This record gives sequence, C-alpha cells and structure tokens, in this order.
Amino acid sequence: GVEHLEGAGLGAMDREATLPTPIAPDELSALFAGFGGHAHLILAVSGGADSSALMLLASRWRTQSPQTQLTVATIDHALRPESAEECRIVAARAGALGLDCVVKRWEGGKPGSRLQEAARQARYALLTEAAAEAGASAIATAHTLDDQAETVLMRLLHGSAIDGLAAMRPLGPLAGLSLLRPLLGTTRARLVATLQADGMPW
Repeated sequence: GVEHLEGAGLGAMDREATLPTPIAPDELSALFAGFGGHAHLILAVSGGADSSALMLLASRWRTQSPQTQLTVATIDHALRPESAEECRIVAARAGALGLDCVVKRWEGGKPGSRLQEAARQARYALLTEAAAEAGASAIATAHTLDDQAETVLMRLLHGSAIDGLAAMRPLGPLAGLSLLRPLLGTTRARLVATLQADGMPW
C-alpha cells in the first residue's frame, strides 16, 4: 500500500512524479482526430468520471475545430429514483460548456434477468435514435484503456479463443453510424486528474 511505500523511503518528489497528469491542450488534436470527418457527433455522457472527461475535453477540442457540432446525449435508464436528476445535472454541465444536450429515457418494463445486457442494448438504441434526430453521423463513447484491459480479461476468463480476445476498437460501425472511442488509449486516472484540475465534479 501507500503507507508501505512511504515507509520504504519514497520521497514526496518521487510520489509526485508518479501522479497522473491532466490531458494537455496540445494532446487534443490527436485525441479527437477521428472527429474531423464528421459534421455532427453525439457524445454519450452518463455523468461518471470517464464520460464527464469526454464532454470536457471534446468541448475544448471544439474551440480548435468549431466546424464540428457536438451534442451531448444522456440516457435515463429509469432503474433508480435519482437517475432523472443525474440526467438534469449532465444537461446543466453540458450547457455550461456550451454544448446542447438531449435526455433519452428507457421506457417500458424492465427484464427480470440479464438486466445489464438489456440496459446496454437500450442505451445504444437510444443513442442511435438521438443521432438520427440530430442528424449526427457518429456517436462517441468514453471507453478508456482501463475498459480495454477489463474487456480482454473478461473474455479470457470466459474461455474465449484467440479470435475472441479481440479488444475494443477506436472506430467501429453502429446501425449505419460510426462508433468512436477517442479515449481508448487514455487511462481513467488521467481523466480523473483532468477533471480535478478543472474543478469539475462527476
């Protein structure tokens, strides 16, 4: 643990050197290079650290590339009493960053089994619907390097063959749209550091 490392003589300077650094402005053009071919994109934002960082960083990138329109979409899965309020908070934060936001609600009954899988399918269906309504050609999600590692590990644990161990890709198709994952090479720790440096909660 940290206490053990400190007891072993890890000085303050060494500790600081290992802390994750916020994402710098000069990294944005490479990070969002895939956005350039789209006139309008949907940013999938739940309000967690990863997607909040996606929204913050994409809004900064847009100041360098104002020709690309960004719309935040947040999904109310209607599974918890506080979910509607969380969507309102996301919409308010998007507005503060100068971004439009649409809220989509997962209506109807919820399955008694495999709820997480059903919620994922509903989420992507609603994001696709939001893209169609906005005239957007792509959806961007906030999957990170940590998610990538977890995906491969879970597939390994479930006995996938080598072909089944393929990791998530930065660009893929989704119902006639492009699915972009610009943060796939970025650690969650750097995204959290970026939010903390900005003072944005999640």
